[in-house]
Amino acid sequence: MGRGGRLITVACVVGVSVLAACGGGGGGSTPALPPTNNGPSAKPSGSPGPTATPSGAPTASTSPAPTATPTGGATATPPATATPAPTPSPTPVQTPTPAPQPTATPTSAPTPSTLSLHAGSGYINGSTDGQYFLTSAQNTHNNAGEGNLLPGDPDASPTGGGQGDPVDGVPSAATMSENYHVHAFLGLIVNGTEITIPDAVGFVNPFGDFPTTDNCTGGYPNTECWGSAIYEMHTHDPSGLIHMEAPSPVCNPDVAGSTPPCNMSIFTLGQFFDIWGVSVNPGFAGNFGRFQGPMTVYTSPLQYAGCAQALCKTESTSYTQYTGDPRAIQLYSHTAVWIVIGTPPSSPSSLPNIIWQIAQ
Repeated sequence: MGRGGRLITVACVVGVSVLAACGGGGGGSTPALPPTNNGPSAKPSGSPGPTATPSGAPTASTSPAPTATPTGGATATPPATATPAPTPSPTPVQTPTPAPQPTATPTSAPTPSTLSLHAGSGYINGSTDGQYFLTSAQNTHNNAGEGNLLPGDPDASPTGGGQGDPVDGVPSAATMSENYHVHAFLGLIVNGTEITIPDAVGFVNPFGDFPTTDNCTGGYPNTECWGSAIYEMHTHDPSGLIHMEAPSPVCNPDVAGSTPPCNMSIFTLGQFFDIWGVSVNPGFAGNFGRFQGPMTVYTSPLQYAGCAQALCKTESTSYTQYTGDPRAIQLYSHTAVWIVIGTPPSSPSSLPNIIWQIAQ
């Protein structure tokens, strides 16, 4: 089933976005002890005594009689002066060098994704529109394959999806009430490839995609509008936008801060899964339909997020990992949910931003 809309393919960016490890400093080395000063070496100050000089031969008669010179008598050597023992210089006391304390490396801010997806207005998100989640339910409007799954379909749960009877307390009807009308987003990424969430989920015996001249489509392509019955949770296009419409409570969905705003959640993601009939088994070895592997779930803040500005956007930096059963996720206005099968992203912020084409 081809689509004429714009194709937005998401590659799960596996880049470094957030954590930076804290680095630690090492201790300083201890210097070697300085050599000990032992003073000058001892050196003797004495010298040997004089050697005795022998007397000479007799001279002529005119010379006076010689004076006898003592022979052989050695002159006494004065005693050596004792050199004082050197006084050792005191060895300086070593002052230990304090080890530098590790400096914490600040955690880097999340890197926001540069990719934005449009939710609503006939956009197709993912590259697999018409390939997966096809139903074998009978269709009398030349639109085979679209709608809720039956037991035995390749991606179906054992019980399949709704075929008109209430599912988990959620009824279907021929037309929808606008008293409560808000939107959520569901995205599916398998091993880095975004898998399209189909249009006509929540429809029984859906009519085909009408041309843009049909007043139901609002002028947008790829938009499913009609069916024999429509559940209060459904999709109109393959963008991942979930419409939630109910007769009560009565609130104003269009303006943030209005009185009273539609700031409550009355539906869960599990109810949407059961209406659709898709098999979802959370856990380490989980599956979503036919896709099996480790499952990781990320959500925007699970609280009311109304906006009335021209561009209503959910930033990827707001995503956090959800560790519980995804069936229990409460869907508020502009709740975004990503289910990742296989290798998780490097950080939640690497997942795409969501631009809401519908403000409520």
